[in-house]
Amino acid sequence: MLVIGDMLSFKYQDARGKTYEYVAYVERILEDKRSYNVYVPSINKYFFVPFSIAQPLTETMITKEDLIALANLAVDTNDRVWFDEIMKRLSQL
Repeated sequence: MLVIGDMLSFKYQDARGKTYEYVAYVERILEDKRSYNVYVPSINKYFFVPFSIAQPLTETMITKEDLIALANLAVDTNDRVWFDEIMKRLSQL
């Protein structure tokens, strides 16, 4: 099971049948609904993702663009600790 702050990927099909794959991070865990409330920084949207379709990401799957989007979110939320962690990861790429 993922924890708050973990990165995941999931596929989403819109009303027209087009499928998208998104990278997101876990913001809340909804045990009673067996889902995660996640934030997708690339499109600035939240989704509910069932445990059954959430795919945990490894460090190698997170792109530089993903980290930059997360760094911007950390600044927007005034989360200095998170920002520093993201900057450390960016410097390792």
